[in-house]
Amino acid sequence: MKAWLVSGRAYRLLLDERDRLRHQNDGLIETYKRIQRVRSGMRETPPTPRPEAQRPVTLPTEIKELLSGFRKPVADTIERQVRSMHANGTPFEEIHKVLEKQLLTEEVN
Repeated sequence: MKAWLVSGRAYRLLLDERDRLRHQNDGLIETYKRIQRVRSGMRETPPTPRPEAQRPVTLPTEIKELLSGFRKPVADTIERQVRSMHANGTPFEEIHKVLEKQLLTEEVN
């Protein structure tokens, strides 16, 4: 159809009707796919993909050096706490200061 042979309003109405029918057609195709999946013994909708696991953040060398003085179970517990604190938004610099402060006060006691 040539645009100059039709009024602008009629042309816009035609485009709106085309878009509405395309949307309705997409819905019908989706329904048909769901019916076919159920008939073939599959789930109605495909499973949603799992989110990718985030790579663990590497600890700075200063914190690793502090943890190296502990036995493995204790070091693992402290490392989990450090990672949890970092995940909650605490920067590693603050975590390092807190660890040094706690370790120094425990050595004095």
